[in-house]
Amino acid sequence: MTASSRTTGATRDGSEKMRAAEFFKDNTGFYRKLGVLVLPIAFQQFMLAAVSASDALMLGVLSQDSLSSVSLAGQVTFVFNLFMSGFATGTSILAAQY
Repeated sequence: MTASSRTTGATRDGSEKMRAAEFFKDNTGFYRKLGVLVLPIAFQQFMLAAVSASDALMLGVLSQDSLSSVSLAGQVTFVFNLFMSGFATGTSILAAQY
């Protein structure tokens, strides 16, 4: 590998990094809108996890049967939420077409 090819590769990598930095800098409005959409969804998922964890902590002192039943119900709720979010996403995509 010659010195000229090494410097060309280095400047190409540098220009790609500059383009990526400009891309992220130029799209601040997009990321602001994306954050408005993502934050409530992330907060909802955090709250669901917090409720499941608090249920496990509260019932963990009672018996192993109650703890296992709450854990099983948490898994069923998680799967139900997956199906409902997929259904809502699919419905919104179909509705947006018309």
